[in-house]
Amino acid sequence: MDTTSKFAHTGRQSADYQTMSTVCFANIPYNIDRRLSEMALKSIASFSRLAPVDCPSLEEQLRAWVAQLFRSGMSTLTIKRYVQSLHSVYESVTKTSDDSSAELFITLLREISQSSDNDDEHSTEASVVKFIASGTKQLNAAQRLYLDAFLYMIYTRGTSIEDVITLPRNSDTSMLPPQAIALAETHRKPHSRRAFPFSAEENATGGADVILRKIDTVVNSITESKKITVAPDTALSLWIACALECGIRAEEIHACISHIPESHSWLRFIKPSTLLPEEIYDIACHVADYINPNRSAWYAMRLRSGITPTAIRQHLRKSDATHMVQQYFYPCQEIARRTGRKLTFDSRPYIADILFFKALPRDLRPLFSTIGHMAWCYRNTNSTQSDYARIPDRSMQRFQSAIGIFTPDLTPKIQRRADFSPGIPVRIVAGPRAGLVGWISKTHTNATAPVADATGIGFSDENSDFATSRAEDSGAANPSAPELRRFSIRLSASDYLTWEETFDETFLSPIPDSDLRLYPELTSDYLHIG
Repeated sequence: MDTTSKFAHTGRQSADYQTMSTVCFANIPYNIDRRLSEMALKSIASFSRLAPVDCPSLEEQLRAWVAQLFRSGMSTLTIKRYVQSLHSVYESVTKTSDDSSAELFITLLREISQSSDNDDEHSTEASVVKFIASGTKQLNAAQRLYLDAFLYMIYTRGTSIEDVITLPRNSDTSMLPPQAIALAETHRKPHSRRAFPFSAEENATGGADVILRKIDTVVNSITESKKITVAPDTALSLWIACALECGIRAEEIHACISHIPESHSWLRFIKPSTLLPEEIYDIACHVADYINPNRSAWYAMRLRSGITPTAIRQHLRKSDATHMVQQYFYPCQEIARRTGRKLTFDSRPYIADILFFKALPRDLRPLFSTIGHMAWCYRNTNSTQSDYARIPDRSMQRFQSAIGIFTPDLTPKIQRRADFSPGIPVRIVAGPRAGLVGWISKTHTNATAPVADATGIGFSDENSDFATSRAEDSGAANPSAPELRRFSIRLSASDYLTWEETFDETFLSPIPDSDLRLYPELTSDYLHIG
């Protein structure tokens, strides 16, 4: 390993600081401030031992280190002096002053000069956001509108006030945290075209600036101090503070935001992660749950030996505690068996003895005080003091899509398509057959899809054990989507094997003509529609 590599990685490889001293300190010329250099080297050595493994290059390590110095509250002037001293040590140790290394430090110093000091008060800011989101203060209708608009801006990672003012009622909410959706729904009015119906007078006299000032008045009346000054980037800064406090990595935060506010200018030194839209959505939901955890969510309980889901529901009914559980989910599939000439069906759960349920966090402890002898709920850790483990909505939806059984709250939206007719190529997007492609061969216009009961468990009654129909036939469990489609699916182009199964249109997606070349099994040479 050459000297440069030693400088970049010694901190991570050594068990203590002495190795860094041996490599670098002995080579520090007397014309360099040795005390300042030692402090800078100690700092970067300490950081390197904890640095993420995805910081392979010297530049990325230096940038991450500078970001950490800003987060710790160090002043811009001190950070510049650290980097300048480190540059001198680097050139002395490597015995080089090549243009690339010089440009690295020069660029870094220029960016540091353009940054502002950071007081690292994200813990305080996050606690203030949690307080104003708790809803403990009594507000009139106008104050509640302004506060909810501000919370909506925070939940949605710094949506501008201009976008909030013009937010249409029917806007796409598929990638918004549930808390943000609930706020917009709260202020929906029958004849208003906007989700947040601010008065026409405000929009005419000052628009966004007037509303921001009123939001500032409401927020500070709640906190009873000037802890937060509402400005265009305040919501984004507060979201970043909450994300840091609940454990989101800086690289992920950088990838989730549209721009970097001045209050968190240190993020400029962090390389953003590469995240999919679904991953950004999961992070936004995690931060929203940290800010306001008081929403219903999915959990999982483990049934004790001999206990059935029906017994749980019956016991809660007898205890007058049915309100504690909003939905149950115990998905089962029918297994066909032939006994002689007779065909029988047995119901088998996908995950034995695990009953999923939806409830409010405040109801969990009373719930398991009632049924603790019958089941226990999974927690985040093994400690009995740990919070109950919340299942993210998207994870629950992925699971339901995989087995093809949906609860009412997670049923995919069905978009009726006039072009769903025999001969249309489609791809199955949910259920055990997900990923397969085929053609629509028949349309059953008078058929109806099986419908789940109010608990969202599937077919059940008081004497059954929450049995469900076959996964591929139970569909979306949505009475508003009764029409079924029949597919002839090609599995092998070599032996022309085909078969037909019945699917609700929730399970299918049309394949555009431009993508047909990706599916040679759909060509007429391989598949005959009868």
